[in-house]
Amino acid sequence: MTTHQLAVVLLLAATPAAAQSSGWTTTDVGAVTLTGGATETNGAWTISGDGSDIWDTADSFQFVHRPLTRGIVQARVLDMQNTSPFAKAGLMFRSSMSPDAATVVVDVKPDGGVELLARNSNGASMAYLGGTTVTLPAWLRLEHTLNGGTNVWVSQNGYDWQLLREELPVSLGSSITAGIAVTSHDPGQLNVAHFDHLSLNSLAAGWLVAAVGDATPGSASGDGAEWTVSGAGSDIWGAADSFEFVYRDVFAASSHVTVRVDDLQNTNEFAKAGVMLRSSLDPGSPMVIVALKPNGAIEYMVRYAWGGDVTFLGGIFPPPVHRWLDLSWRQDGTKAIVTAMASPDKVNWVSLGPPALIPWSYLLNAGIAVTSHQPDVLNTAHFSGFALLSNTVTSDDIGTVGTIGGAVEGFLSDNFLDMGTIVVGAGSDIWGTADSFQFVHAPADTTGSVHALSSRIASFADAHPFAKAGFMFRDSLDPGAAHVILDVKPDGGVEFMARLCTGCETTYLGGTTVTLPAYLSLFRDGSTFSASVLSGDLRTQTSLGTVTITMAAPIPGTVVTSHDPSHVATAVFDNPPR
Repeated sequence: MTTHQLAVVLLLAATPAAAQSSGWTTTDVGAVTLTGGATETNGAWTISGDGSDIWDTADSFQFVHRPLTRGIVQARVLDMQNTSPFAKAGLMFRSSMSPDAATVVVDVKPDGGVELLARNSNGASMAYLGGTTVTLPAWLRLEHTLNGGTNVWVSQNGYDWQLLREELPVSLGSSITAGIAVTSHDPGQLNVAHFDHLSLNSLAAGWLVAAVGDATPGSASGDGAEWTVSGAGSDIWGAADSFEFVYRDVFAASSHVTVRVDDLQNTNEFAKAGVMLRSSLDPGSPMVIVALKPNGAIEYMVRYAWGGDVTFLGGIFPPPVHRWLDLSWRQDGTKAIVTAMASPDKVNWVSLGPPALIPWSYLLNAGIAVTSHQPDVLNTAHFSGFALLSNTVTSDDIGTVGTIGGAVEGFLSDNFLDMGTIVVGAGSDIWGTADSFQFVHAPADTTGSVHALSSRIASFADAHPFAKAGFMFRDSLDPGAAHVILDVKPDGGVEFMARLCTGCETTYLGGTTVTLPAYLSLFRDGSTFSASVLSGDLRTQTSLGTVTITMAAPIPGTVVTSHDPSHVATAVFDNPPR
């Protein structure tokens, strides 16, 4: 061992608590000669691993890990030592710390070769399932899905993702461990690799969570519309921010993010909880935020340039308390033009100040931000009605739903090349003389033109047998408004129904049975509405009938009702279908 190698061993062996304190654990798996370890500073990881390989029926490597039920682990590999052509640094799902545990790993070798490897069950042999080639730095992502499979991606730049494998069926069990794996493939020598942008979430609908800046890592949990977020951090102010962020990568040129802040702890008078748009996760990134403070005051602020100071643009001081917050933006060349609004009821919105401009390159990060104004103290805030949608699309609860719903448009978690909408909704039903559901809709159509709502309902989770997910044209947002609906229930039963006049009983017009995922189409030509179901290959169309209803300005959109106001149901709509 060289003197340089000895220094590395002593450093890492003396400071494994750095990984422990950030919520991650460092473990040498299998037979290693030298003790590995990891350190983390402001999101930058240095991980050192010994070991003979991650291969065959038993592995030998350094693992930086956390438990995971369902969700995503993602990181960027900055560089790694060339201790062997078969050295590895990458992401891993593992059923246990046993050397022969069932495993999925996507790794990079020193020459830039990416490997997708899997051990299908405990004690089985590892298999090579495919790969590609990248130039470091490069991004890796693993997702454990609702179906129990694993999706695997790689990206050169963090926004153009290549899907290597979808729903890989590895028996990982109910208790999964996820994280970063590093092996030198040369026992007795440590391989040092550097990572950043490491995030792991068990969150709904593909949301990611990160502690930005010097904040002690917090936590987030939710169903897609209601969230509990605990965040520390010194502040969102000055030249660098420090907070907890629940976010998604946003590519759309015109979108808005909306949420209601139900409460937040008073850890400090300058604590904040709200919605944010930023150019990156760098603490000094350009950003725009509209946030609620513990006293009910709202702040609208911007950092115009990298490393610049934050500017206060406007706000509202109580009373009244405006808990609904919204940031909307549109792309203008290399800039995003951002506006901020607040509302006490999601009906009457107030502008908070002039538009803010921040740089736009390929993507922005949008989501919920929480800071305690104390780096080592967590502030817990509760949110509801979380939605990320195109600027022309609105998420509304119709009737008395019990639990507030929400929605997100964006890249689907099972295929990052398709756009889709994930809708989360409660409500008692869409039936009788008044409805109760989540409605994600475009503006009312006053032109009388032909309009089709057609897509694949990819999945429908956690729902009552009489829950519904589908498409609707509606005369207004009144619970008793006239409407036409085409929906599918969790058992595959398809319903074509209509309320012919405001306050009338809903009428069942026809139906069929499908196997989810299913393709549905609701077509409007003036006052005539037609419903049909498409075959899996989109070649065969089965008509469910037509109905004529006079609507002055029909509102088109997607609907979800859980048939149980105490909890939500979640449906995923592909757009376009595939």
